Amino acid sequence: MESIAALHHQLVGAGLPALPPQIADELLRTIADAGAACTFDAGQMVFRSGDPGDCVYSVLSGALRVFIEMDSGSIVELGQLGPGDSFGEVALLDGGPRSATVQALTPCQLFSLSREAFLAAQPAWSCASSFERPSRIA
Repeated sequence: MESIAALHHQLVGAGLPALPPQIADELLRTIADAGAACTFDAGQMVFRSGDPGDCVYSVLSGALRVFIEMDSGSIVELGQLGPGDSFGEVALLDGGPRSATVQALTPCQLFSLSREAFLAAQPAWSCASSFERPSRIA
């Protein structure tokens, strides 16, 4: 797994606010220990709309597309993701199913964090609740 400093850089780029060094180191160690790197081939689905929200992802490398398929069968493109972006956190927070489908456009390496680990880290994240986080599309 990446060094704590490199992981911190990735997560700040993915929307985690910059934290004081002591808090950031502790939080990132918890996240790094609980998470895992995973790879997806071009064309492979990371998850589909309606799937259970069992983990959150941060893009380490590669490109992904986010879309929904309408009842009519038409595809609505919501956006693309790349290094530093994160996705999947909404389903973790509200316990609902995935709201969109995410597919790898190129070979991708992602960092995944399970729902259990994500929720366990929330007390440490709560000190950053006054920071504004960017919105996400999946």
